[in-house]
Amino acid sequence: MTKIVFISLLAFLCFYGASLIKTTKTNKSNPSNKRSLPKPFVRMLNREGDPDEDEWYTYIAGVPYHGSTSDIGGFTGYVLNDLFNEHDANAMAVCRGNDMKLLGYIPAKELSEYHEWSDGWPMPCVGFIYIEDGQYRGRVKILRPCNEEFLQTEFSRYLQWIKDNYGNEYLPKTMSMRFNTE
Repeated sequence: MTKIVFISLLAFLCFYGASLIKTTKTNKSNPSNKRSLPKPFVRMLNREGDPDEDEWYTYIAGVPYHGSTSDIGGFTGYVLNDLFNEHDANAMAVCRGNDMKLLGYIPAKELSEYHEWSDGWPMPCVGFIYIEDGQYRGRVKILRPCNEEFLQTEFSRYLQWIKDNYGNEYLPKTMSMRFNTE
């Protein structure tokens, strides 16, 4: 029995290592750096949400490096720890939810406070990518997953704000409110 567990663990580690090597090679050879992260599980808190305490607004760092013309507009997604970030083990990635494409990061100057606010858990988010002064830029609203109704309401409010301020063309082309929950 112990041999079977050991062999299974060894096979898993070999497969996982090979996928990491492939991901690293793909990222280095891909000039547009369209890297994706695995879709996280969201831990629902099952409590009432408070917009004053359960929302975090910030800009998205690194959008000029990770973004492209196809990213312009609104998105729903996740903020999660980027375990593959070579430069910062504490980096919190902002990813579009339908394909988990990396769009950027929580700014480094906010990381400590953000980690305290989020307890390091993956969080759902809604945001948008735009061009200003010839540069890709992004904004994001991150929500504690208090309950489904809170997420729906706050996502809808932000998407309405995007529509009111930027127009229908900035609304997400596809949007999924279904989360992998624990």
